[in-house]
Amino acid sequence: MLPKKLRMAHSVLRALNIETARVADQVSGELQGRMRLMWWKEAVEAATHGRGGCAALPSAFHAPVVLALAALAKHHPALDPSLLQRLIDARITELDPSQPQEVYSLEKYAEDTQSTLLYALLQCAGYDQAIDPDVAVKTASFSHRLVSSVALLETVCAGANRSVAQHHTSATPLV
Repeated sequence: MLPKKLRMAHSVLRALNIETARVADQVSGELQGRMRLMWWKEAVEAATHGRGGCAALPSAFHAPVVLALAALAKHHPALDPSLLQRLIDARITELDPSQPQEVYSLEKYAEDTQSTLLYALLQCAGYDQAIDPDVAVKTASFSHRLVSSVALLETVCAGANRSVAQHHTSATPLV
């Protein structure tokens, strides 16, 4: 569905999103997760600083997603690295085991993750200059907060269904 010129950008941004989202599931503690996500922050900085592409990256950052991000940054100079840092900051916040207590927190998380990815894709497409930036930002923000809210509701419902199913299967028969 995406134009051919945006497929690489979408794939790289999606890969970065997946890699940073998986950190919380891959570590045993918050400190480990913070350390891993700080590596990602440094990797994003290295990949986008100077826009020199893969050749300019220190060897510590020669991971496939980082190499792809360096190539993306070189070909799309409008890509704002602060958006990618915002995504990682949201993932760091996600490491906190306490659950959000208000809708605002959920909306902010959606804004800092899904909307941020869309903003970055819009920058790669050049849309941030072709249309009114306020309209693009508001549209991206609203649509991704809506999508994220629906995904959250689906997750909650799936969890509730699993709980009910486990309760029914573990119940003692009344015979």
